[in-house]
Amino acid sequence: MRALLVCAGFGTRLSPLTDHLPKPAVPVANRPLAWFALDHLHRFGVRDFSVNTHHLAAALRDALEPLVPSDSRVRFVHEPEILGTGGGIKNAWRAHSDEPLLTMNGKLLFAPDLAALVRVHEQSGAIATMVLKPMPSGDAFSAVELDADGRVRRMLGEPANAPSNLQRAMYTGVQLLSPRAFRDLPDNGTAA
Repeated sequence: MRALLVCAGFGTRLSPLTDHLPKPAVPVANRPLAWFALDHLHRFGVRDFSVNTHHLAAALRDALEPLVPSDSRVRFVHEPEILGTGGGIKNAWRAHSDEPLLTMNGKLLFAPDLAALVRVHEQSGAIATMVLKPMPSGDAFSAVELDADGRVRRMLGEPANAPSNLQRAMYTGVQLLSPRAFRDLPDNGTAA
C-alpha cells in the first residue's frame, strides 16, 4: 500500500516557529513532527511514501529524508502553488492512481488503528473511508456529518438541505482512498 503524508501548507498558526521551518518539520522529542506519521505508517507496513510540500519545502526534506527507514522509498512532491486538499492528494497520487492511497496529515501527532481502517474500508466497498472522532462540544471546527449508518451526508455545511438529525464528527487527517476516487478529486481543491 502507498501512503501520502499531507505536509503542504502555510504554517501560519504556528508562527514564528514556522518562519524558518514548515510545521511538519518542527521538532517534537528531537524528531520532525511528520516523522511520527511516517513511523506509524512504516510500522503498519507501508514502504512507499509521497510527501507533498509547499512552504519551506527544502527544510522539510532536509529534516525528514535522513530519518526515512532504509527499506522505504519517499518521493517529495512540491506544490509551487497550494493545490488545496483534493488537488494536493490528486497531484501526489497521479503516478500510481491505480492503487489505493492511505493519506495521513504530517502535522498532527496521531496514531490511529490503520488495520481497522483498512478492514472497514474493504468491508464497506467505499470509495473513501475517513478516520473520524467525536466533535468536541462547543468546537468551532467544520464538521463531517454522518447518518445513523455512518455514511457522510454533509461536509463543511454542504449540502445545505441535508437532514437535521446528523451526528457531527471531526476529521482526523487520515483516510483511505480507493483508486476510483482519483477521477473525482479536483486538480486544484480548496486550501486547508
